[in-house]
Formats: sequence, C-alpha cells, structure tokens
Amino acid sequence: MRYNIERIEKILVKEGGKGLKNFHSYLDNILRLLKSDGSDFEKGHELLGCVAGYISTNPSGTAEPDPIWIINREICIVSEDKIYNEGKRIPPNDVKEAAGHKLWVQKKYDSLGLYKEAKIYTVFVTTAEKIQDNTALFGEDICYLSREKLYNWAEKVIDLLKQAYRTFVGEGDTVWRESTIKLFEEEGVAPEDYITMIDKKHLKDL
Repeated sequence: MRYNIERIEKILVKEGGKGLKNFHSYLDNILRLLKSDGSDFEKGHELLGCVAGYISTNPSGTAEPDPIWIINREICIVSEDKIYNEGKRIPPNDVKEAAGHKLWVQKKYDSLGLYKEAKIYTVFVTTAEKIQDNTALFGEDICYLSREKLYNWAEKVIDLLKQAYRTFVGEGDTVWRESTIKLFEEEGVAPEDYITMIDKKHLKDL
C-alpha cells in the first residue's frame, strides 16, 4: 500500500477539497457506476482504481483494453469488462480479445510508465459464471473476477476512504499516512490483496 498512499492523498485534496457532501457523492457515484453496464461500468472501474491509489486509465478504441491499473513500474493489472445478460456464458471471441491485452500493454510499456519486464496480470471482470466449452483454451492465464466481488471490494475501499478523509490534514503527514496504510492492510484492500483476490480463480477454472 505504501506506493499508493501519495495518490490517495491527491484524490482527497482534489475531490475532498469540494466538501464532505460532495466528496461522499463522488465516491457513492463510483458504486452506482459499478452497478451499471457498458461504458458506465468501465468508468466506475476506472475511477475505483484512481481513488484506490492506482494509476488508472481506460484506453479508447476497438479491441483495446478496458481499465488498466498500474501499481508501480513493476506491476500492472489490465482488464476486460463484460457485463452479460443473465445466464450467458463467456464466448470465445471475448476471451480472445482479453488474451491480447497483455501484448498491448507490453508494446506500450514505456508510455504507461512501466518497466519493459513488468509483471502484467490480465483480469476478466464479468457477470457471467460459466464459459463456453473449450473457450478457456484461448486464455489459460486470464484471471476471473465476478462483478459482485469487485463491487464488494469497492464498497470496502469507499468506506475506508470516507474514514480516512475524516482525519486527513493535508499531504505528507507521516502519522496519517501510516495509520491509513495500516487501515487498508488490516481490511485486506491493499494492492497485494487485490492481486491475491483476482489470482485465486482463472477462466480455465470455470
């Protein structure tokens, strides 16, 4: 978490500087977006990365990745977001699309601020619980994360940010930084915890 705390401070200065009510509305809107689909869901996913302290971006264009969360120059999480109708299985074309995201990041590592040899995790975020037969062969190394789990993780992050805001006195306060880092680590929402969560299950396990 230590490599993210400065970014969280900047969010608290920028958005928290607009007042408590506006800050809470900003955070609650992220949860609302994460209950949506399409571009609204992607926006919520991107903003969640920002408030959680990642460098978060959502490239535009056909077949490009959905939100990319960068922890530091050594670790990156690239996602494919697919919100399906109830009961739909993940089709091969969507998995093939996700499988290409790692290469996309590798080709743009410098502009993303990554080391060339950075560790890249690809995560498929979806409402689907099943995958079409043999489809997993196209993306054996792709992590699987249900929207429900992402939303539950987001709720924890948002709640902790609201707590941290109450004691925030400005950028660079060592005591606040240490207590906030400890808070995120104790609640299991530090970056390493997120990686552990997404890496528990892969598309091949569906």
